[in-house]
Amino acid sequence: MQLRKLSSRLQTLADVVADLIQNRAVVEVIDSCCDHGYLGQHLLKSHAGIRVSFVDVLQHLCDDVRSNLLRYNIADEHRANVLCKDASLLNLTGDLGITAPAKVLIIVAGVGGDISIQIIKGLLEQHAESAGLQLLFLVCPSNNMFRVRHALSRQCLSFIKEGFSADRGRAYEYVLVSQPLVKEAGLGASALAIPEVGDFWQLDSGVETDQYAYVQRLLSHYRRQQKSMCEGKGFDQAQVAEVSRAITLYAQLLNTASDEGQS
Repeated sequence: MQLRKLSSRLQTLADVVADLIQNRAVVEVIDSCCDHGYLGQHLLKSHAGIRVSFVDVLQHLCDDVRSNLLRYNIADEHRANVLCKDASLLNLTGDLGITAPAKVLIIVAGVGGDISIQIIKGLLEQHAESAGLQLLFLVCPSNNMFRVRHALSRQCLSFIKEGFSADRGRAYEYVLVSQPLVKEAGLGASALAIPEVGDFWQLDSGVETDQYAYVQRLLSHYRRQQKSMCEGKGFDQAQVAEVSRAITLYAQLLNTASDEGQS
């Protein structure tokens, strides 16, 4: 039986994971907030040497994943695991049987930016003393990517890759980051900085591309937020600073595109 075709967004993420698997960077993959598990199912079907753990906080979704694994004949208990739990509270060894040494890729996609941050912070705190486990995160939230990028930077995560996908009228950024490798006992390697708004943009003011339209929408969104902040109360200084910084950087992106289009 054929698996359901992936959406453009999920196919983009699947391609990123495939590169990691082919480069032997990861064997353990966690599809957190897995929803119906379409991405993890494709990874299992396409890559024989990996193990995928499906995690979601909703029991009926976990039941659907188990049913689909059986339906598509990819329910090997040694390669697939389904767990109903808040992903931010996961213990990789106790809950999923992942033991050191191991590089573990955790996919955090399809949920809001604040939830994504909560999951990543929770997992890093849970495994702060887990020697031999290196966590990688493929993050593609449904909103607030600017805030997510800053939160990842504050966790001292190292940048690997980033990109963009347009899917059925919506647009998404993704970023792939990891805990820095340890050079010596007790000494962490320096992290590659995570770009604040991304360095991958292909913007042309003369062409209404998905990327250009997406940045325009982001800039409009933050300007509306700034207006609300000026008119009312209830916003702390960190929120005001975040919105102001986002407006500055996204406006610079569009201005650069406009300048290049006129040259």
